[in-house]
Amino acid sequence: MKWKRVKKQMLRHGNKRWIWGAAAILVIMFTVAGCATGNKPAQVAPDEGILRVGVSTNYPPLIYMSGEEVVGAEADLARELAAYLGKKPVFVEVNWEDQIDQLVAGETDIVMAGMSVTSARLYEINFSKAYFKTGQMVLVSNRPQFQHLTNYPALRAQVVAMNVGVVKGTTGEIYVMEALNMANSIKRYATSAEAVKGLKTHKIDMLVYDGVAVLMLEKTNQKYGMKKIPLFLTDEYLAWGVRKNDDALLNSANDFLDEIKGNGKLKEILSRWIPNLSDLK
Repeated sequence: MKWKRVKKQMLRHGNKRWIWGAAAILVIMFTVAGCATGNKPAQVAPDEGILRVGVSTNYPPLIYMSGEEVVGAEADLARELAAYLGKKPVFVEVNWEDQIDQLVAGETDIVMAGMSVTSARLYEINFSKAYFKTGQMVLVSNRPQFQHLTNYPALRAQVVAMNVGVVKGTTGEIYVMEALNMANSIKRYATSAEAVKGLKTHKIDMLVYDGVAVLMLEKTNQKYGMKKIPLFLTDEYLAWGVRKNDDALLNSANDFLDEIKGNGKLKEILSRWIPNLSDLK
């Protein structure tokens, strides 16, 4: 239904200009319409012995599929967290735009899918302490006209003639809609893989996406001449989503983060998966 899409855009992506004014409207709409649902993930019943981890496995190097296995930095962290809790990790595949709905509905226990903390998302869920600082970056095809795009003023000056790609439902999409909306065109893709294909075929001139993923995409597409523009467009913090009433899990997740930050395990895991990690400092 249309109201669900409005809710997602206003509450999920952090558009501060309309979120609070929309809150009261959303309450009315929920009351009248009830909860519409789309494609649901495979259901896993709550169990004290398992940790149901909501993932969207299309975000390398943080969380993705390698054959039949869920891998990436978030996957390793989820396994470590489950062990810390004395539980078995169970990965529940959820469409990115449905992660918060499924968490709130009790279909998952925690979201570990490369989610940025925003005031809009905090309207519905709690977040653990941040485990990593990142931000939006730009990936371009290595063509002569893009060689000079090394700073923000140059990017702003040229974007009016550029076709910009974003991944739907990400903070990158919201950033482009608010800060780079003077672009020649804005094309939304369901996944970063589709967006990269758009770069290869010159349907878009640049992709605005999370810095962690941009580093990975640059590395895996070197033969196609992909390259990042070495600057952050935003400051964002990655953390794990927990239901508002689940204080026990939230506190345990924070204690776990304190421990692995202190003993170097967090840095070890991130360095294992994120190429050129120093480029994000």
